[in-house]
Amino acid sequence: MGKKLQDLAIVAVLAVVYFGTAKLGLRFAFVNPSATPLWAPTGITLAAFLIFGLRAWPGAFLGAFFANLTTAGSVLTSIGIATGNTLEGVAGCYLVRRFVRGQQAFERAQDIFKFAFLAGMVSTTISATVGVTSLSLGGSLTGRSMAPSGARGG
Repeated sequence: MGKKLQDLAIVAVLAVVYFGTAKLGLRFAFVNPSATPLWAPTGITLAAFLIFGLRAWPGAFLGAFFANLTTAGSVLTSIGIATGNTLEGVAGCYLVRRFVRGQQAFERAQDIFKFAFLAGMVSTTISATVGVTSLSLGGSLTGRSMAPSGARGG
């Protein structure tokens, strides 16, 4: 199999797997159809980027785009969310490779904690921030839907 065909296969498989796990995760959305507390595609994307390199990014983008477009999003909000999801994976991959020894991140206890912090907390803020901003700018979120539970809007 040629390099281009292999890259295309990686992108296609990642897009399909991302889409499937995203649709499954979106079944747990309760505030907004495009926002859920469970998001397995984050880990799948990070693993794909660490194993195959950043050349796999179109798969994450396409999977996220179509998952959101077929849920409740407009084209623009779906592009915004997909961009945030993809950048989250890119940032997580960079941070893990740079500060946590990449694919050897689980060989030492200190690296496991670094991994959890950088990939599990730092990089995920990108997706959350870009996603909520996209939904807000696209008119899918209102101040009332973002209010804490029990708060009343005017």
